[in-house]
Amino acid sequence: MAFSDNIIYRLKPNFGDTTAHNELNNSDILTGGTLSIVTGDSGLANWRNSGADSIATGISKAITVANASGGFTIAIRLKIVTAPSGGTGFVPFVQMYKNGDANTNFGLTQSGTGNIRARYASSGIANIPIGAFGTAMTTYILRISTNGSGNEVLDVWKEKVGRLNTDPDWTANNATLNTTLDRLLVGGQNSLVQDIEDIVIWSDQKPNSECAPGADNLRGLLDAPAAVTGTISWTEAADTVAATGEVEISGVIGTIAWTEAADTVSVTGNVASDVATITTDPFANWVDEAAITSETIPNVMVVALDRTVVLSLADQVTDASTGRLAISDAALEFGEWYIVACFNEDGTIRGIDRYQAQ
Repeated sequence: MAFSDNIIYRLKPNFGDTTAHNELNNSDILTGGTLSIVTGDSGLANWRNSGADSIATGISKAITVANASGGFTIAIRLKIVTAPSGGTGFVPFVQMYKNGDANTNFGLTQSGTGNIRARYASSGIANIPIGAFGTAMTTYILRISTNGSGNEVLDVWKEKVGRLNTDPDWTANNATLNTTLDRLLVGGQNSLVQDIEDIVIWSDQKPNSECAPGADNLRGLLDAPAAVTGTISWTEAADTVAATGEVEISGVIGTIAWTEAADTVSVTGNVASDVATITTDPFANWVDEAAITSETIPNVMVVALDRTVVLSLADQVTDASTGRLAISDAALEFGEWYIVACFNEDGTIRGIDRYQAQ
């Protein structure tokens, strides 16, 4: 199975949206509270939630302890704009819960002033303190795994640069959530304001090999361009597109679709660029996770997965607002994966991660 298989809910904001809805079928509308489209740190659309809780109904997943495949997985990409007021009280950020019993839930909540935790609560409570939430857009992947006996296992991955393996960053297994969850709640209590870039709910327990890279590159993995089975050519001078064969490719670079019956080509989005780009995660302070903007990175290496050194660059500068590093070069191939290593002059500060050129 692929990372994109078995999705039952996808909240993916797009500019022009009038409702926060499930992208799969335009249903399961998130309503209540105050929801507005804003431009996120990376230039993507975000749903800003404030004023009160917003709730979507119609998403249902049963958690059955006796069923070894009865768990499920949630990815949440958010940033806290305004922290909840009122000290250390329980405030939900994003969670699934049971209709009529909000105390039976699974997701991310406040954990003391300025902190975040993953948890599920039903028969007992499983809590995982994650630490300070900061104000940077961050991905969290939460998975409940049922093992056929005893308590469910809650595993959490948090977006990070330089991940060395696919193991969960945190694990807890001291509670039971043997129930059906059928509500998605995006919290807006106690003056909480948060921006949501993605919420994804899968009906299965995703393996470590998908959860770890998904936490580090959620949208890149879910929305990677489809395979090309034909040939697309773009003429820069005439700004025209020609297609041969069965061609349909979609992704962040735009959409090109060829209709066989009519032999026509339609173009949507920025398909014109013939130079691929790697955009890194934000460079961030390890203490407070604040983005490091306009920072000069002395050494940047881009290596193909076959160990070929594709680019060796000096003095690359992170974006002035997002802290991300954008690398554009004709040597990069659209859709290909690369290892990007960044380090200072003596190697005492360094980071490495995998990215897809788009």
